[in-house]
Amino acid sequence: MAGTYTDFSGVVHDGLLSGVVLDGLLKNTVVPILSLPLAPFSLLSTSLGLLLGSFFCDKRLFMSQCLNELMNSEDIDQSFYISVFRTNTAYQRWDEARKNWGMNINHTRDLVRMGAAWYDDEGVSPERRKEDLNALALATWAFVRAMKRHLSPVSEDEEDFKKEITEKLPKGQAEAIINAAHRPNRALFDLSCAIENLPMHWLRKNEINKAVTIFEDNLGSSERLLSSPVPLFYSRHTARFMFFFMSFLPFALYEPFGDTWNHIGLIPATAMYALFLFGIEELANQLEEPFTILPMQGFCDKIYNWCMEIVSWQAGDNGMRVYPKEVKYETLPKEMESASSHDPWILTKK
Repeated sequence: MAGTYTDFSGVVHDGLLSGVVLDGLLKNTVVPILSLPLAPFSLLSTSLGLLLGSFFCDKRLFMSQCLNELMNSEDIDQSFYISVFRTNTAYQRWDEARKNWGMNINHTRDLVRMGAAWYDDEGVSPERRKEDLNALALATWAFVRAMKRHLSPVSEDEEDFKKEITEKLPKGQAEAIINAAHRPNRALFDLSCAIENLPMHWLRKNEINKAVTIFEDNLGSSERLLSSPVPLFYSRHTARFMFFFMSFLPFALYEPFGDTWNHIGLIPATAMYALFLFGIEELANQLEEPFTILPMQGFCDKIYNWCMEIVSWQAGDNGMRVYPKEVKYETLPKEMESASSHDPWILTKK
């Protein structure tokens, strides 16, 4: 619209708008008559940015020279450095959330395995054993499911959570968790009670309860990530920087693409640069809220299946030899002799 342009035949034409000549910085340059009413809208337009780039570069004005110096310096790398730094910060949040759930997965299996293997079924009916271990497995799953609901938006998971808890847990236990002010804490309390009901030595119960403490730590770490997001001014500052950088990028790329028709090469170059730069920005925005992208429901479903499978196993059900709890004292290694006299649930001296 302003300045000149070249058609497909290589003929140079004047701009579509006539103008006036001003003195001062823009001496001997053409300024469109309609510049005042169009300015508030066209300054945000990429097309006008390209035209202004042509307008300035043809006249070799100060702005074009400054921008070219900027793009030829290390400052162009700084835009990527800032973006990558923010992405790394966001990835650390996602990585911590994923590790918390990884710890949950590992220690749920570990807890249920110890409970099933160390269960002392002497004098206990098979029905009682099954009931105790099922209660342990369900309480373990209830914690991770309550944690998933605790970290998810109400609109996305509340109804599904109530439905699953009601279907899989006894009515009283399910209602207690649903009505609790802090549902994961209530689920952890039920898990501790289930562990306490297992017939085994208190030292072994202490080992199992260490996993419960790890669950509490993972819950606290996840709550910190949820309640302490990246400061808004930090995200806005990087977004403003990228906006202004990309707004002035066509000016600086005008002269380097002078060998293309009407400098048209700068358009795809600018578009590709914006795609990758703003793509990194969007990636950081997604990673900053890790609980919206982690497959937590999938984690909970796998934990439920694994826990219920583990408690269905019993020592010796595969033909593997199982030694009785009462063994001869002289067959024990020396390092176990002192421990055996203090642990009546494991070994009894003959």
